Amino acid sequence: MCFAAVASVLLTIGGGLPTPVGAQTAESREAAAHARLIERYRAAWNARNADAVVALFATDAVATTANFWSVYRGTTQIRRWVEAELRRQPTLTDDGIEGPVDERATWRIAETDAASERLGLPPLVKVVRVRLRGELITDFDESSDPASSAQRHAALLALIPPAAPAVAPASSASRLGAAESAPAVPMSRLFRPTATLGWTLAVLLTLAVGMYGSVGRRRR
Repeated sequence: MCFAAVASVLLTIGGGLPTPVGAQTAESREAAAHARLIERYRAAWNARNADAVVALFATDAVATTANFWSVYRGTTQIRRWVEAELRRQPTLTDDGIEGPVDERATWRIAETDAASERLGLPPLVKVVRVRLRGELITDFDESSDPASSAQRHAALLALIPPAAPAVAPASSASRLGAAESAPAVPMSRLFRPTATLGWTLAVLLTLAVGMYGSVGRRRR
């Protein structure tokens, strides 16, 4: 009787016996596996280490990326995607894991790159639906977060220089007189409209790529 009373007091003070290691739930094991893998994934990209990134994928993995819904099957194709992306010098930060976690989970990863940083653009948050087999990725489905994508597009549009005001056409006589009296125009000013047009086209192309990536698609 005394032993039972003492045990009861100890359990009350200590908050109960610790959970045995073998009693760990399957969900917590899967959550821990995803947490470890997303950290390794982020670190491998930031180290510009293609081998380390590819090593996180199973040999038969399928990766669908946000860029025009490109699909890569197997580690040979995935390596081509990784090496091409590394040329942009991306920097990734872990934005968390959402939803229920089992062998599948949804990662949120914020990404920027050297060009975006020079332009002062905000990071783009990517939503990645991942399926694991043990500690390896078998399915990788990436799309851009709509709110983050909209914020980035707005920042890109703000970089486009304003258009020059329209000027009413002059008569032939006034144009001839103006041409005779006007000073020579520097060559740098002649090429300014071309530079503005080129900059505008570059920003619009970047917007188009982002719009394709922001839609994404769910294969499962």
